[in-house]
Amino acid sequence: MLNYNRICFSLVICFFLSIAAASPAAGEGGESEGTYREGKLVFIPSVEASYQYDSNYYLDETNEVSANTYVLKPGFEFGYTTPKSSVLLDYYLSFNEYTGDDLIKDDDYIGHDLSLDAQTQATDHFLLGIEENYRKSRDRGSLDTLGNDANREKYQTNDLSPWVFYSINDTWGMGAKYTYSILDYADNVNEDSMAHLGAFNMEYNLNRTSFLDLEYNIWVRDYDRDTSDYTSNQVILSYIKEFRLFSLSAGAGYHDRSFDDISANDFGTFVWEFILRGAYNKTNYLFTIDHNANDIGESEQYYKGLNIYAEVGRLFYDKFEVELAVTFRNRDYETSDRDEDVWIFSGGADYLFTDRFSLGVESGYETRDSNEAGRDYDNKYILVRAGLNFDVAPR
Repeated sequence: MLNYNRICFSLVICFFLSIAAASPAAGEGGESEGTYREGKLVFIPSVEASYQYDSNYYLDETNEVSANTYVLKPGFEFGYTTPKSSVLLDYYLSFNEYTGDDLIKDDDYIGHDLSLDAQTQATDHFLLGIEENYRKSRDRGSLDTLGNDANREKYQTNDLSPWVFYSINDTWGMGAKYTYSILDYADNVNEDSMAHLGAFNMEYNLNRTSFLDLEYNIWVRDYDRDTSDYTSNQVILSYIKEFRLFSLSAGAGYHDRSFDDISANDFGTFVWEFILRGAYNKTNYLFTIDHNANDIGESEQYYKGLNIYAEVGRLFYDKFEVELAVTFRNRDYETSDRDEDVWIFSGGADYLFTDRFSLGVESGYETRDSNEAGRDYDNKYILVRAGLNFDVAPR
């Protein structure tokens, strides 16, 4: 498979260019593509090819190893809606090949990413749904939104979530959701775990553009080996408001965590989040800030985490999109004096040749500053990608 991905990478680029040149743009003689029209079937197959260079692939302070990553990612989006029900299914298969150091060549793998969302309006008041998310990857950022692990080990996750929402009237509503989650590593070094999560919320519509949401979450994480199992309880009150040019969401609450092992120290923390997003005159922006405790803490590596993210993008000539982003993360550990800051700066551009074919490039710099020796790192990366998609559903 080592040479196969590289050959496919080159062939797919040529294929993209030939198809893009021959394909008419959406809107020529018909409506735009890629929309989920009521009662209509949507099927959008796609393929993406990418190349990424990392100067410090394993994010090590002293032994920096550069890597070239080639990814071929075919997949599809499927959707069907009726007046009372909808089914949305996304699936992507990724062939990942690494070149560089001899150790990196052992990291080659085939990844999977599946997302299913189905719901139905069972009665005038009851909305029922189910969600399924499965992933097989080495992407360290997808395990925990407050993660701090530089681990590149292969893993698979599976989350199954049935849910129900009851609309009492035009003002009040309430919902419940259960999630069964599994984390399974491919190696025998990292510790597998599973979790049961329950969520209950009450919504109050203040008016047509704003509402309050009170949510209570309880979850239990069970580790396979030595790490202590725990139970978390969290309550958060959020305010959501839609304006003409932007929207905002602000919430605050408290998170309490207790461990089964009496030698592990229980702890709690205030949680908060703020999201601001908007668009004006072909410029879009996003700013988020959130604070909470991390979910996955193998060997009791738990901390209070702060994330700040800002992004701005601009579309030029309806074809050329430029985006700049900056991320800041702080990790304050509970079981030690360890404290770390991570900064990520990135910028990229995408050119839309047609509604079906795009070519993009992105570059970034990531650095971590830790008060513990051996945990600092710097990594520079550059990413080149090309994507092609079609809407082949019948009209």
